[in-house]
Amino acid sequence: MPMQCMTNTSRNKQLKQAVHKVKGFLEESLSDLKEIWAKRIEYTFSIACPCDVDSCHLLPFVKCLSQEVVFCERRKPIHTAEIKEQFGLESDADQTRDTTDEVDQGAEDIQIEHEAEETDFKDVVELLRPEELQHLYIAMGIPHAQAEKAEKKANTSDVELKGMEVLYVWKQMNGPKATRNAILKALEKCSYISSKQQLENIWKKKYLLE
Repeated sequence: MPMQCMTNTSRNKQLKQAVHKVKGFLEESLSDLKEIWAKRIEYTFSIACPCDVDSCHLLPFVKCLSQEVVFCERRKPIHTAEIKEQFGLESDADQTRDTTDEVDQGAEDIQIEHEAEETDFKDVVELLRPEELQHLYIAMGIPHAQAEKAEKKANTSDVELKGMEVLYVWKQMNGPKATRNAILKALEKCSYISSKQQLENIWKKKYLLE
C-alpha cells in the first residue's frame, strides 16, 4: 500500500489534541490530589518563556491565554498569539472579527442562534469541572480580570454560582451575540468535544419539547 503523507494541517490538529490531553491529565490528577490527599495544596500552571535569554524562567499560563502580550521576568514583551495557537485558541484580534460561522446540522432544533439564558448557563456550569470553566472563559473572550471580579462578586465558595456570575458578565459584554452557538464554539476551541456534544444533547431535549 502506498504511504499517505500527513498534511501540516492534520499534524497540527493532532499536536493540539495531544497538548489538550496532557493538560487535561495534569489538571485532573492535581485536582484529585488536592481533593483526596492534600486539600491545602495550591498549584498553578506555567510555561517556559520563549525569549532568548540564557536562564530558564516561566510565564503564567492563564495570562498567556487571556492577554495579547505578557512581560517576562526580564521585562521583555512576549506576544502570546503563537502560544494560544498551540492550544487551539484564537488571538483577541481573531475573536473580535465579525464572522458568521456555519451552524451545525440540526442546530435550528435547539434554537442555537438564540441568546443564551440563565438555564443554559446552569447547564454549562453543571457539566464542566472548575478548571474547564476557566479555559472556557478564555475561549469565550472573557478577560481574566473580569472573570475574577465576577467570581468575587458572587460572594460564595460555590463553583457553579461563581460560574453563573461570570457567564452573566459575558452576556452583558456581548449582548445579542451571546448565543448558545457561541458557547458551543468556545467548547470546540478548548477541544472539549465530548462536553460540547453532551450540551447539544441537553439543549435538544430541552428545546424540542417547547
